[in-house]
Amino acid sequence: MILVPNVGRVGEKLTALQKLELVDFVAPTLGATSGRALVDGLVRQVGIDPRSREDLEKAGLDSGGGAAVVVLPEDVVYLVVPVKDATAFQERIAQLAKRVAGSALVSRVEADGIAVTRFATAEGAPPRVALAQHDKWAFVAAGPGAARVAEFAALPPEKSLDQDPVFAGSRARLSGDHAAVAFIPGGSRFLPQGTVAGITLAASLGLSGLTVRADAPWPDRLEVLQAITPQPGAPDLSGYLPRDAVAVARYSGDPARLEQFWPHLVGPSVTRALQNARFDLKAEVLDNLKPGAVASLSLSPGARMTGMPALDMRRTNPFDYAHLTVVAEARDGQRVAGTLQRVPPMAKRLGAELTPAERGGLPVLLTRYGAGEGAHLAAVGTRLLMAAPEARLLEGLERLKGAAGPAPLSTQLMTAMDGKGLAVVVDLRKLSDAVRALPPEAWGIGGFAIKPATVRWLDAMHELTAVVATVTAKEKAIQAELTLQLEVKRP
Repeated sequence: MILVPNVGRVGEKLTALQKLELVDFVAPTLGATSGRALVDGLVRQVGIDPRSREDLEKAGLDSGGGAAVVVLPEDVVYLVVPVKDATAFQERIAQLAKRVAGSALVSRVEADGIAVTRFATAEGAPPRVALAQHDKWAFVAAGPGAARVAEFAALPPEKSLDQDPVFAGSRARLSGDHAAVAFIPGGSRFLPQGTVAGITLAASLGLSGLTVRADAPWPDRLEVLQAITPQPGAPDLSGYLPRDAVAVARYSGDPARLEQFWPHLVGPSVTRALQNARFDLKAEVLDNLKPGAVASLSLSPGARMTGMPALDMRRTNPFDYAHLTVVAEARDGQRVAGTLQRVPPMAKRLGAELTPAERGGLPVLLTRYGAGEGAHLAAVGTRLLMAAPEARLLEGLERLKGAAGPAPLSTQLMTAMDGKGLAVVVDLRKLSDAVRALPPEAWGIGGFAIKPATVRWLDAMHELTAVVATVTAKEKAIQAELTLQLEVKRP
């Protein structure tokens, strides 16, 4: 089910968003000359223009009311809309049925206060489109659902989704003004049985950006939620990340609670290697980590923009394109040294060679594997460092020897991670600047054409400033959030 609380308000936002340069840039790839032309084409298929309150009212709809799309098993889909003028709306549906489904034959029947109009292609043929009107609401269905519109209109309030405790609980946790709300029940084809009881999605739309939030009640032991619950007193380690970072992640949950999740995070091959090496990841690593670990990615100045690399770490070294820095705080610094000694034998089972060495007067583990440099390891007191390539390791060691500096991203973006169990932020403006600053050799022989094309693409994307993704726990539920931040010059 997808619910739009206010049809007219969403239409007004759609009118503003279709003017974005970003939409104009994407439109030609979808066969339209501009963002407005793209939306115009979609509206023509629907037959009613939600961007215009006047057209909504002319079609017989209440522009200030809500609407919903309901998806049932066996490909049954129907639409619920608020009606102000039943006759005008019926005429608009008749036009749409004739144009889209070729259904010109009309039959009408009324029973128990529900008026049903069916549109078919021939006498005795099943309806292609059907409309049921009850009170101030209209129920519209095409295809398999057309024969059931009277049933949908007669649904008593106590059997409606509004009374579902899972949906009601999620909506309460996802408080706010949303452009649309969707609910996926557990056990449906979109959410298999045995996962969660249901997922509720809420989308907010505007010139400041698009945000989609998801909420699902946790079906397992509640103490497991501590893995994504922000822990009090977590140290702020972001000041130890490099200044040129374009993406930053922070984990503020309890690492010890990741015991049942880490096999899914690292994959079956790593899990088998740890088990065969008798390396207890929970005891050796997770139990000794404090909340607050941070990680960053920076664009490598040696990145090659000549083509799409193979997305396989065995064939392409990711650190040729992005530099990695991870900083974490240990509870017991002495245990860290023992753990690092046990890592090299285990890494061999994964095809990696970890060589003990000394850098900056400190012991380090330098990593290599088939595709080149891997992620190197070191510790400064109770602080752990993982970085790649080696130059990043040396820079990180120097930073850890001193006081933390400023965070690599803006205060606004860093604040977006506060109060979240896990958060990832990508500064798209900073990434764009880093790509533009790449040396000429990064663009290869065809750079005279590749770089200008890339810059034009970046220019078109300038309104999109950042991506923020978070996962956290709230009131016995898991919540995830994805935001695409926009910065639009208002006229």
